[in-house]
Amino acid sequence: MTNEYLIHSLKTDISILSSQINENQEKILLLQKAQTNIENEQEIFMDDKTHISNPELSPSSWTGKHADIFLSKRDGIKNAYSQINNQVNNILDNIEEKITSLENANSQISSTISSKRIYLNTLKDN
Repeated sequence: MTNEYLIHSLKTDISILSSQINENQEKILLLQKAQTNIENEQEIFMDDKTHISNPELSPSSWTGKHADIFLSKRDGIKNAYSQINNQVNNILDNIEEKITSLENANSQISSTISSKRIYLNTLKDN
């Protein structure tokens, strides 16, 4: 292969890799924005969980079959909140893993670009 062809090939590779870094960075920004939005909504969601226990019912204020059914439904809602919160936490973990994966990919791509630039400069000097 001639130096001209290698130089052209390296420049093309560097351009493609740079574009990949930019695409990954855009994905990272979108994931971070989604992560922040989900965390904010999760906080609101969990703050609202306190309303499940209102009004507070004591054995002296309400008893009987209907009270038992109502308290059972209330417990079911508390459990649903916990399950939803766990699912949201799993989603946030997956988003964080994807962000880390893209950041690692960008780091590897940057290293590859650096190596190709060094080789390109070597070819240009010859």
